[in-house]
Amino acid sequence: MPRLTTLLAALTLAALPETAGAQQVRVALLSLTPLDAAFRTWVAPEFEKGGYVAGRNLVVDLRHGSQQDLPAIARDIVNNRPDVVIAVSSASLAAVHAASPTVPIVTAGADPVGLGFAQSFSRPGGSVTGFVVSGAELDAKRLELLTQIFGTAQPVAALMLSGFPANVLVEQAMGAAAMRIGVAVTYHPADYADAIKAVQASGARGMVVTTNPVFFRDTPQVSGLATAAGIATICEWPDAAERGCLIGYGPTRADLYAGATQLAMRILKGARPGDIPIERPSRFELAINADVARRLRLELPPDFIARADRLIE
Repeated sequence: MPRLTTLLAALTLAALPETAGAQQVRVALLSLTPLDAAFRTWVAPEFEKGGYVAGRNLVVDLRHGSQQDLPAIARDIVNNRPDVVIAVSSASLAAVHAASPTVPIVTAGADPVGLGFAQSFSRPGGSVTGFVVSGAELDAKRLELLTQIFGTAQPVAALMLSGFPANVLVEQAMGAAAMRIGVAVTYHPADYADAIKAVQASGARGMVVTTNPVFFRDTPQVSGLATAAGIATICEWPDAAERGCLIGYGPTRADLYAGATQLAMRILKGARPGDIPIERPSRFELAINADVARRLRLELPPDFIARADRLIE
């Protein structure tokens, strides 16, 4: 397998003579999708606030790969002896923890308690802490939002990435919400074209694109296919509505990466991950793409539109 490393020691500054003797720390980030833009936009500035600058006293190793590649990438990361690993998604968390149950891990997004990697939110107790977006709970909330548009007479579809560790939590949360509301849910694996055909066959008019970095990366493709088929999509991040989803609902990616970076810095300064309470976002945004609504010939309820933080024309 090719080495999927982007070493960002030269991202901002080459090592400077006056800082050549400074003690360096090593941070690795692992995801299913490339992290370069997120690092430049949110992670590096947050590290710099804490006094850690790439090329001076911070060595950063960015990695990404498919679910099949993640275990091997995680082993390579661990072999490089990082001081902390930021794992984006449940698949990345599982891969790094399997490679080393003792390396300090900050999960960005995934629920380590629900997945069995931490004892509790207040006292994780092991090698994992994190900034958790509670994706399963939010996917259940997204299901509820679709029923506020379409009612409960028709099923709601959910797009899933096969084999994703968090799927069991998502299905539990969405199943409980569906039972409470009184709507049926159909689950579809992420072969996009086939999934859209299956959603059409199910009679669903709305589809939850469940929490997953791959789906955010592929938002234009997924939402384009769905909109062309007359299916409304609700997606993980508010800015997904800018990329073609009818609705984006959740915390912001800026908060996710900044929060995870702040926790990583606490570990770099000597705190044990098991003693650091797991954090959650405090704000959530609802974004609606009015152009997609028009293309779907969908008239959204006025009170639903009034709740939007962003209306994208």
